[in-house]
Amino acid sequence: MSVKVSLVVNLVSRSIEENFRRILDYIKTSAEQGAEMIVFPEASLTGLLNNGNVEHDLDLSVEIPGVETDKIAGVVRKYGVYVAIGLLERDRGKIYDSSILINPEGNLILKYRRISKGWIEPNADRKIYSCGNDLEFARTEFGKITFLICGDLFYDDILKRVEESNVDYVIIPMARSFEDCSFKQEKWDAEKSAYLDRMRRIPGISLLVNYFSPIDCSFGGAMIVRNGRIIAEKKIGKEGILLAEI
Repeated sequence: MSVKVSLVVNLVSRSIEENFRRILDYIKTSAEQGAEMIVFPEASLTGLLNNGNVEHDLDLSVEIPGVETDKIAGVVRKYGVYVAIGLLERDRGKIYDSSILINPEGNLILKYRRISKGWIEPNADRKIYSCGNDLEFARTEFGKITFLICGDLFYDDILKRVEESNVDYVIIPMARSFEDCSFKQEKWDAEKSAYLDRMRRIPGISLLVNYFSPIDCSFGGAMIVRNGRIIAEKKIGKEGILLAEI
């Protein structure tokens, strides 16, 4: 069954309130353009700005479910769409890099906590900054869905679990930047073959999306990939939507 997807490259500023407003606006805009599933990047609300300072990083995190996810669910119900979004999560004093999927009825049907540890600062307290242990899946009318968050894609043991899962869609939220803080498409073109090589091992379709932010130099961009081949792409360097029927 085909599905019309919107991969949202949202602009992340230092104002969480403004970022949240943009997210809700993008859901509305995507739905009005016919999207049935709307996908946001990793840590979409705040950016991946955690620095290992617990007090600072707890302020970047939200409870799941919680106030923010309830508000998103309300908009989701209004427009009758699926929304996948990455958020820094706090739960019983711990912090996770998480992604969730909300169905058209506003129900949270999938929560995944990043397994790979690359998002955790070297100085961070590993008793507080935590990771998931396994993949999680949701079944929808479009097929079976799972998440891989950013660096998860480059761990063979994690990717092997995806290969064995017979999944239809793998959502890959990212927070990716270059060390020189550039937004040059040619630089990404030279690197993305490594991502495509990894996604070649993924059954079904991969939906990769990165937020855009001058704050941490995250360069944006989005790709829809099948069998390691790009079937739709949004160039890096600015916010916006990649809309496609797949």
